[in-house]
Amino acid sequence: METTRAALMATLMLTAALAGCMGDDTSDLDARISELEQSNMELEESLVTAQGESAQLQSALDQSVQDYSAVQVLLASVEVNAMELQAQLDTMTESRDSLATALDEAGEFADEIMAVIDSMNETMATLYDALSENATLAQQWQIEAQSAVADLRNADLRGSSLYGANLYGADLRHSRLDNANLRYAILVNADMRGVMLLGADLGGAQLDGAKTGSIGTFSGGSSCPSSLPSGFRCVEGSTDDGYPLASLMGPHADLSGSDFHNFQETNLDLYSSNMQNSHFYNLNMNGADMNNADLSGATFENVNLYNSDLSGADLTGVSWTNVMCPAGGNSDDNGNTCENNI
Repeated sequence: METTRAALMATLMLTAALAGCMGDDTSDLDARISELEQSNMELEESLVTAQGESAQLQSALDQSVQDYSAVQVLLASVEVNAMELQAQLDTMTESRDSLATALDEAGEFADEIMAVIDSMNETMATLYDALSENATLAQQWQIEAQSAVADLRNADLRGSSLYGANLYGADLRHSRLDNANLRYAILVNADMRGVMLLGADLGGAQLDGAKTGSIGTFSGGSSCPSSLPSGFRCVEGSTDDGYPLASLMGPHADLSGSDFHNFQETNLDLYSSNMQNSHFYNLNMNGADMNNADLSGATFENVNLYNSDLSGADLTGVSWTNVMCPAGGNSDDNGNTCENNI
């Protein structure tokens, strides 16, 4: 702009000098100068406008440069993300291929397992057949064993030595074994109802399942053996009219269907014994161990069972009348039962 002004002034001075040379009339020159000044003003305005537009363009250019830089940064980030996604895709592809391989191997293993299962099923079928055959044989052997059981009913074996004798399941009802030596004899499941055992030695004998709820008695005196296996007692009572009763009471004994009247025996060991349908009358059985015993259908009348153990016992159909319950209280005050006071 300064250069333009200087050029304009030089032109004016030259024009004035020429006018001096040409004469005193300067009207045309003034008009010309006026036009030049007007043109100069218009040029200055155009220049200002151009400068403003240039500044706007420069600002827009600067913004474009910033936007371009931001786009470049975003593009770089996108490229990084694309690389990470590609890496993940590669990893997933490898995992998929590994799973496919494992699935193929699992299929082969499953086939092997199915083959083993089929083989086991065949073996089980064979075992079931063998078991059925064995059950039939066992039934036959049981019949043969029962037919071979010693029948010693009413036998007179007083004073005999039956030390360690195998009398498994023997029928000894009403036999005489007074003073006999039955030490370590096997009397498992033997029927000993009504057998006379006064003075007999049963030390160490096996009495599991033996029917000993009502052995033979003598009027007016004891009817008990001289010794018994561990846990067993010879318990003597009587009916109300004085008829003597005696039993060998102990763990695992078969005391079913027996009458137990009028005795005082505390802390009896009757663990897992069979006392189905037995009648307990007017007894003191304080502290008895009847854990896991079968008392189904039994009748208790005027019996003291305080502090006795009936846990696990089968009490189906038991009748309770005036019974002192194991945990205290009287059955008559608890709905005629001790099942809630065990």
